[in-house]
Amino acid sequence: MRIERSKNREYTKRPGYLRAVLANVEVKNTSQYLGVLHVIIPKGRSSDKHYHSNFKEIFIPLTEGVIGVENQEFRVFPDEIIIVNEKEVHWAKALDDCDFRLIAIKVPDIPNDRVSVSDDDTCLLYTSDAADELDGVDLGGRRI
Repeated sequence: MRIERSKNREYTKRPGYLRAVLANVEVKNTSQYLGVLHVIIPKGRSSDKHYHSNFKEIFIPLTEGVIGVENQEFRVFPDEIIIVNEKEVHWAKALDDCDFRLIAIKVPDIPNDRVSVSDDDTCLLYTSDAADELDGVDLGGRRI
């Protein structure tokens, strides 16, 4: 058994939100891991639209918020489960009056498998977690 204490969490900035890795859980008899993250989106803010080429993402809301998938937005509530498939463009958005907190589980956890999509169909391929920080890192994204 293992307990991951909340006081030991280190949050990193991502586009429009903060995240902390809660655990990487090895899947027995494979070389794969599940990534378990705690995500906080500040009230009135939104993550960027993005997709993952090679993994599904499971969201478990801890507070009320909005999950967008493709061209639709869904109001979600605590204890619901949202499963986003590979290559589905998605984002998360906080309501205007409260932060949106959720658990995100990456199945499997594949580092750097994230493509941001802007509203004008510009896609930026991020090759490093450093690119997701809000510090304005420019990796030379190009229209694809």
